[in-house]
Amino acid sequence: MRIKLSELRRLKYIEKVILHCHDKSLYLVSVKMCNEASYLSDERGGFLKSFNKLSLQSKFKEMTVGEMVLRHQSPY
Repeated sequence: MRIKLSELRRLKYIEKVILHCHDKSLYLVSVKMCNEASYLSDERGGFLKSFNKLSLQSKFKEMTVGEMVLRHQSPY
Protein backbone atom coordinates (compact mmCIF):
# COMPACT_ATOMS: atom_id res chain seq x y z
CA MET A 1 0.00 0.00 0.00
CA ARG A 2 1.21 3.56 -0.73
CA ILE A 3 0.34 6.95 0.64
CA LYS A 4 1.25 10.30 -0.91
CA LEU A 5 3.40 12.72 1.04
CA SER A 6 0.74 15.43 0.62
CA GLU A 7 -1.87 13.15 2.25
CA LEU A 8 0.52 12.38 5.10
CA ARG A 9 1.04 16.08 5.83
CA ARG A 10 -2.66 16.41 6.67
CA LEU A 11 -2.33 13.97 9.56
CA LYS A 12 -1.69 15.26 13.07
CA TYR A 13 0.56 12.42 14.21
CA ILE A 14 2.73 9.79 12.51
CA GLU A 15 3.54 6.81 14.69
CA LYS A 16 6.78 5.72 12.98
CA VAL A 17 8.84 6.67 9.92
CA ILE A 18 11.17 4.02 8.52
CA LEU A 19 14.01 4.92 6.16
CA HIS A 20 14.91 1.75 4.26
CA CYS A 21 18.53 1.70 3.10
CA HIS A 22 18.98 -0.52 0.04
CA ASP A 23 21.92 -1.25 -2.22
CA LYS A 24 24.29 1.68 -2.97
CA SER A 25 22.69 3.96 -0.35
CA LEU A 26 19.29 4.22 -2.00
CA TYR A 27 16.71 5.19 0.62
CA LEU A 28 12.97 4.48 0.44
CA VAL A 29 10.48 5.68 3.06
CA SER A 30 7.61 3.90 4.75
CA VAL A 31 5.37 4.97 7.61
CA LYS A 32 3.60 2.94 10.27
CA MET A 33 0.21 4.12 11.45
CA CYS A 34 -2.36 2.06 13.37
CA ASN A 35 -0.19 -1.07 13.03
CA GLU A 36 -0.24 -0.78 9.24
CA ALA A 37 2.83 0.05 7.13
CA SER A 38 2.66 2.02 3.88
CA TYR A 39 5.37 3.19 1.53
CA LEU A 40 5.44 6.89 0.75
CA SER A 41 4.99 8.08 -2.80
CA ASP A 42 5.56 11.38 -4.55
CA GLU A 43 2.78 13.26 -6.30
CA ARG A 44 3.28 11.25 -9.51
CA GLY A 45 2.75 7.95 -7.68
CA GLY A 46 6.37 6.79 -7.71
CA PHE A 47 8.20 5.73 -4.58
CA LEU A 48 9.61 8.59 -2.51
CA LYS A 49 13.35 7.85 -2.73
CA SER A 50 16.71 9.53 -2.47
CA PHE A 51 20.43 8.83 -2.19
CA ASN A 52 20.57 11.35 0.67
CA LYS A 53 18.83 10.38 3.91
CA LEU A 54 18.99 13.93 5.28
CA SER A 55 16.88 15.23 2.38
CA LEU A 56 14.25 12.61 3.25
CA GLN A 57 14.39 13.45 6.97
CA SER A 58 13.86 17.13 6.20
CA LYS A 59 10.50 16.35 4.58
CA PHE A 60 9.17 15.54 8.07
CA LYS A 61 10.47 18.62 9.92
CA GLU A 62 7.02 20.23 10.26
CA MET A 63 5.23 16.99 11.19
CA THR A 64 4.81 15.31 14.55
CA VAL A 65 6.60 11.96 14.35
CA GLY A 66 6.73 9.44 17.20
CA GLU A 67 9.97 7.85 16.05
CA MET A 68 12.16 7.72 12.96
CA VAL A 69 14.42 4.73 12.35
CA LEU A 70 16.90 3.61 9.72
CA ARG A 71 16.57 0.03 8.52
CA HIS A 72 19.51 -1.35 6.53
CA GLN A 73 18.69 -4.28 4.27
CA SER A 74 21.54 -6.14 2.65
CA PRO A 75 21.69 -9.39 0.69
CA TYR A 76 25.02 -10.24 2.35
